[in-house]
Amino acid sequence: MKRLTILALLLCTCMLTHGQLLHIEAPADTALTNPAFLYSQLGMQRNIFNGGHVADYDNPNVKGLTRMVLFLGGYQTFYVVVEPGQTLNVVLTKNAETGLCDVRYTGKHAALSELNNALRLFAPGKSYAAEMKAGKTDTLSYEEAFAKLDRQRAELHQVAARIDDAELRAYNDHDIDDRYLQHCITLHLDRASRYGHAPLQEPALQQLVAQINPNDTTVSDQLRAKYLTAKYPIAVTDSMDVNTYVDTEIDVILRHITSPKLRTQLLQEMAQQVANAHSPELDVERHWARLQKEGGEEVTSPFQKLIDAKRNTAAGRPCPDFGFTDAKGTQHSISELFGRTLMIDVWATWCGPCKAEIPYLEKLVEAYKDDKRLLFVSISIDTDRQAWLDKIAADKPAWPQYHVAGEQYKALLESFGITGIPRFIIINPDGTIGQADAFRPSDEQFDAKMRPFLKD
Repeated sequence: MKRLTILALLLCTCMLTHGQLLHIEAPADTALTNPAFLYSQLGMQRNIFNGGHVADYDNPNVKGLTRMVLFLGGYQTFYVVVEPGQTLNVVLTKNAETGLCDVRYTGKHAALSELNNALRLFAPGKSYAAEMKAGKTDTLSYEEAFAKLDRQRAELHQVAARIDDAELRAYNDHDIDDRYLQHCITLHLDRASRYGHAPLQEPALQQLVAQINPNDTTVSDQLRAKYLTAKYPIAVTDSMDVNTYVDTEIDVILRHITSPKLRTQLLQEMAQQVANAHSPELDVERHWARLQKEGGEEVTSPFQKLIDAKRNTAAGRPCPDFGFTDAKGTQHSISELFGRTLMIDVWATWCGPCKAEIPYLEKLVEAYKDDKRLLFVSISIDTDRQAWLDKIAADKPAWPQYHVAGEQYKALLESFGITGIPRFIIINPDGTIGQADAFRPSDEQFDAKMRPFLKD
């Protein structure tokens, strides 16, 4: 079966005058040609029009059906589907009302390109949580949202009907119906959550999912996940207890997934969630024991090191004595800093969320500067040491700054099971773990949460 290889085109930098994969025209009044670029897994080609309004591309390395993404100014994107030996023509025109670009395709795979663009807009169209956040509820009723999905599905099938290749057309028809069911289930779940109803007690939802076989391997992972949530015997809300969620998810997997391969896959996904969880309320040991019982080593072994790290850095356990260097290259170890409570910030200069915490950290350092019980410490895991040196030279932070690389980098991440940053760690004055996955400086309750760790 032919399948699209997403973003798999390596673009050449030379222009060809014939036999091209892609021909793009952007009339002068679009006013959006200069920022345009094409993107692939292997790179980005900027300013594809080179100041003009026509672009031609070819690449002999393209093998088989391939999808590319055309980015325009104004955050507009369009998909283009190409195939060796064939030409897709793309014409961009400015929409007088919106000021943005409309697209028209001709040539080989025009219908497939049009379908890929239309699928981006195929969505439930309603979320009660989003409406509450915006302060506008029921701008679109559930009945209207369902009707919109029906119309969109019909329109998508009309586009798919123009695809020449029968096998490719059948694949896309199946994909449309799969997405349609996902979105319908999402709307039913949203309505059930709004009114505090259990999905399993919603007749219309259960009638809908009855047509899905979750053990069918042609069913997408996304639709299978929606199916399982639809089988929850309790209400699905944002305030659901994390342990209740894990228990319920494992329950429905065991109840409804009979395929050994799929069951193992889904239980592995749950094991990964448990191993990477940052919630102090999660009963990791209980859930891990159940996952081992139900799935065996095949389910849990890929994540056992993370669980071991959680156990070894549980509150009250001795802190691993890992090392790091300062800006001058002098070696240090964490044990040198024992004697007062340590708030360790594991970060990197390339990490946006890490840098977002720095202003809050600066304020806390200033607020606690006279409190000798607490020391803030930042440890960078940048692979580019110079980037770290440049950052601290520019910022001039008023608290200790260190860096790990090589074996020190490996020791820190493995000891604490760090799979994402920023990560904050609290060490007690006696060198034991206070909290291995602590609250952030931006936490509004920081002072109250830190108070129990400060000993007189």
